[in-house]
Amino acid sequence: MFFLTEDLVVEILARVSDYRCLIQCSLVCKRWFSLIFHSQYFRGRCFHHHNENKSQSSLPCTLLFRDCHSYDFDSPKCPSYDLFSKASKILHGQSSTSSSSSKYLDFLGWQNPIIRASDKDLLLVQRTLQQFYVCNPLTKQSVALPEAPPCNVKHVSYGFVCESNSNTTSITGSIIKYRVVLLTLTGPLVFRRTIFSFSSEKGEWKESKFPFPFLRIQEKRAVAYNGVIYWQLLFTYEQWELIMGFDPFEEVEKKAWRLIRFPEGYGCGTEQQTSGETCIGVVRGRLRLWQSFRCRERLGEFTLKAWERSLSHDTWLLVKDVAVKLSAGLFSEIMNVICLHPEDGDVFFFSHKDADYEDEGRGIYKYRIGEDSCFGKVCDFMDVTHRPVCNIRVFPLVHPWLPTKIPALPCIERVEPSYLRI
Repeated sequence: MFFLTEDLVVEILARVSDYRCLIQCSLVCKRWFSLIFHSQYFRGRCFHHHNENKSQSSLPCTLLFRDCHSYDFDSPKCPSYDLFSKASKILHGQSSTSSSSSKYLDFLGWQNPIIRASDKDLLLVQRTLQQFYVCNPLTKQSVALPEAPPCNVKHVSYGFVCESNSNTTSITGSIIKYRVVLLTLTGPLVFRRTIFSFSSEKGEWKESKFPFPFLRIQEKRAVAYNGVIYWQLLFTYEQWELIMGFDPFEEVEKKAWRLIRFPEGYGCGTEQQTSGETCIGVVRGRLRLWQSFRCRERLGEFTLKAWERSLSHDTWLLVKDVAVKLSAGLFSEIMNVICLHPEDGDVFFFSHKDADYEDEGRGIYKYRIGEDSCFGKVCDFMDVTHRPVCNIRVFPLVHPWLPTKIPALPCIERVEPSYLRI
């Protein structure tokens, strides 16, 4: 082995299939360990090789299904289900691609960790009303944030977004910077909102005002894409359906906010169809919008449309327009789109309430466009609280070739936050 030059060893190790195998390689000798964990040249070669092959293969991904209305700090664990892709299963060293016991976050050390948001392979998790953590479930690394401003937990929308530093790349497990955003209702008017954002570089929370006082955010998971957090709005604004974007890395507050109109053709079904569910998500690094049209006359049929956001032209492109016939026993009137597959543009997930309303179990189904047997049941999602099916939220994790390392927070002198000063 000592006849191999260092450059040749780097080229070999850079082509290892996944991080788990790379960890095993690092145990071979001190030389390999040093190359893998301390060589910037090795990390650069990893980025070059895996970035070239990124379009040809999908990254490992994990989907965390949670019942958002069961979240209570004093209650037992909420209904949950974890789904691992085949590559993610290998990466985690698991024998099964699914888990209903949800021990994925047990490393945090407390009962019932509440997931609030996700981006890349990181999660924003809440322990108490004012205590948040950023964690990487694969490496079991977690960082506790300083105590957050006091908020009414029933009226908060949570956002989390991270980006690589300018001289590093997330694909090689780089140090990243991130923002946590709490968008909260305040005051006597329900439409008045305040923004609290946390900066990983400064290690402190900052308060700012919401610039659109008459817009309401839909009670769905915020989506992080290209350094921006996106929310779907509940009502129309100036007779247009909108998505609201917030860039917490932008220093100029007026430039941080943007409103994006829905694409042309959105909401346009036939006379026999009615507008159904809408879902936004990130698919292979692109912001995507789904809409379903339900058939008025036939409960077993609906239409799916999907648009993708083009950054270069700042427009929407129609990428999917398909007619779907449901399998026996499934009805479009009690079906809700809940998630897009983060690495497969032909797959989405929906929840379905059985026609027998005495059974409080919800089924989560996976649908793939273009297959004869396109519907597959993922799991039974039990809920004995008689809540509607739309309460299920999905937090996707897309694992880069080397896991993202969470930076330690700066040691700063703690002073009384501005929101507590008189």
